[in-house]
Amino acid sequence: YPNNLVTSLSAVSGIVTNGTASRAEWSIVSQLARVNYNYYGRYFITASIRRDGSSRFGANNRYGYFPSAAVAWRVSDENFFKNIGFINELKLRASYGRTGNNNIGNYASLATINYIKYTTGGAAVGGFAPGAIPNPNLTWETQEQVNFGLDAGFFNGRINFSADHFNSRNRDLLLNVNIPTSTGFSTALQNIGEVKNTGWEFVLSTVNIDGKELRWSTDINFSAYKNKVVKLGPSGDDIISGNNITRIGQPIGMFYGFIVDGIFKNAAELAAGPVYNKGLADDSRVGDIRFKDVSGANGKPDGKIDNNDITIMGSPYPDFYYGITNRLTYQNFSFSFNLAGSYGAEIYSNASVIYRLIRSRSRTLSTERNFWRSEADPGDGKTPRPDDVPRGGLRLASSRYLDNGSYLRINNVTLGYILPENISKALTLGSIRVYASATNPYIFTKNLSFNADVSDSGSSLNPGIDRNNYPIPRSIVFGLNVGF
Repeated sequence: YPNNLVTSLSAVSGIVTNGTASRAEWSIVSQLARVNYNYYGRYFITASIRRDGSSRFGANNRYGYFPSAAVAWRVSDENFFKNIGFINELKLRASYGRTGNNNIGNYASLATINYIKYTTGGAAVGGFAPGAIPNPNLTWETQEQVNFGLDAGFFNGRINFSADHFNSRNRDLLLNVNIPTSTGFSTALQNIGEVKNTGWEFVLSTVNIDGKELRWSTDINFSAYKNKVVKLGPSGDDIISGNNITRIGQPIGMFYGFIVDGIFKNAAELAAGPVYNKGLADDSRVGDIRFKDVSGANGKPDGKIDNNDITIMGSPYPDFYYGITNRLTYQNFSFSFNLAGSYGAEIYSNASVIYRLIRSRSRTLSTERNFWRSEADPGDGKTPRPDDVPRGGLRLASSRYLDNGSYLRINNVTLGYILPENISKALTLGSIRVYASATNPYIFTKNLSFNADVSDSGSSLNPGIDRNNYPIPRSIVFGLNVGF
C-alpha cells in the first residue's frame, strides 16, 4: 500500500495480497413553508416551497428551490348544482409542482484520484492518477409537473369515477457526456438531459349489488404513459447502452438492433440478398437469418447488411396498463379476486440468445423445432437451420430475440367463511373466519420466458431486459382468523 489510508481490510484469511477500505459521507439540509386554505368546503388552495441543499453537488449549485401549488373546486356543493340528483359528488382539481433528485452518488462533482500499479523493470510500481474530472456546476435534476383531474360520484355513491391527466418535464438530467480525450477523460457527468412525460389515469369504482345478504363491488383502473427525449448533451448525440438507444424524439431506452425479415429459404433468395458480411467467412448461407436492409438513402435499400442497418426495432413500454378487483359477500361467505396486466410492450430476452439456438449447451425452446432443413423443407420460414458456428449474424442483437411483454395476471383469489355466531360463542370467541388464498395462480401471456413483467438492468437507459429472471412464485395459503 502506498500510504496508511487503508486502516482496515475487507478480507484477512490466509495471506493477504489485496484489500479494500471505503468511507463515504454526505448531507442534506432543507427548509419548508406551506399554507392551506379551505373556503366553506368548496374551494381549496394549498401551496408550499422547499429549499434543499445537498453536499453531492458542486460548490456553485448545491441548493435547489422546489415550489408547488394546488387548487380544487367542489362543484357539487354549489347552489346551482343541487337539482342534479344523480350526481352527488363533482370535484375539479389542478396542481403544479417541482421536485428534485440528488441520487447521483457521492463525490461526483469532485476531482478524484486513483492508485494505479504499473510494471517497470519487472517490478510493480505504484502511483496516483486523476480518477474523475471535477464539475463545480453540477446541480439538481428537476421535474416539473402539471396535473388536471376530476372526481365524480353518482347515484349516492354507487358509482365513483376519477380521471387525471399529467404533463411533466424532467430537466437538467445528469448524464455522462463525451468530452475531448485531451482532458485525460472520455466522459464527464453534466446536467444536460431533458425528457417529457405525459399520461392518463382512470379509476372506476362501482357497487353493483348492495343487498342485505349479497354485496358485490368492483374497482377498475386504466392508465397510459408516454415519454419522449427532448435534449441530450450539447450536440444531441445518441446514448447507446447495450441493446438500447436513447435518442432525441424517441422514448428512453428503445431497443436497438437488426430487424429480422425471415430466413433465406433457397439459393435464389440468398442470391437476391441482402447478405450479412457478404464474401466473408461468416457470411449468410441458405437457411440463415435474413435481415432487413434499412440503411439506404431516403429509406431505400442499399443492397448490403452492415452496422448501418442497426436501427430502433422495438419498444419496452406498454401501450397501457389495467387492473380489476371484485369483492363479493353472501351471508357468511366472502370472495375476491384481483387481475392486473399491460399490453403492447416488448422485452429483449438475453436468455433467448442461447435458448433459441438449435445447437448449444442449453436446452432449446420448443418454438424452434420447425427449423429449416432443406430447400424442399424450409420449416416455418422463420426459424434458421442448426449450426455449430454462429454464422450469418445469428447471435447479433436483433428483433429475433424480442419477446412479447403483454400479460394478464391473476394476482390473488381469496375465499373466506365466517363461522356462525353460535359456534364462536360456544367456544367463548368473538369470531372465527377460515379462508384460502391463492397468490399468482395463473398468468395469460405469449411470453416465452418465466416473467413477462420484467426489467433487469439496473439502469433507466436499459429498460425491458430479461436475463432469465426468476419467476414470480405461486402460493396457496390456508388461514384462520380468530377474534376474542
